[in-house]
Amino acid sequence: ILTSSATRGTFYKQFAGQNENLGDITAKGDAQVAIADLAGMVVGIQLARMAGSTPLYIWGAWLLLSAADFLCILRSLDTIVFKFLNLERCSVVAHHYVRG
Repeated sequence: ILTSSATRGTFYKQFAGQNENLGDITAKGDAQVAIADLAGMVVGIQLARMAGSTPLYIWGAWLLLSAADFLCILRSLDTIVFKFLNLERCSVVAHHYVRG
């Protein structure tokens, strides 16, 4: 949560561009975060009720949710377009260029 809070402003600036109102985009983004948090709590409570206190069900739910989280992160990274090359990205591009 701390990482997303720390980086959220940078993403909002990118979404805003130069012609959009940053305050409006921030308000809409924060509203979406609040709704997602609430939905996550509801789903988590329901999963906790279904899993009960059986360790097998608890670990199974954790494994399933961790895998889903990982896949969502991978999908979100595929949609991000970087307009600039920093040192790390530049070295990856150079490495792939040299390897052919």
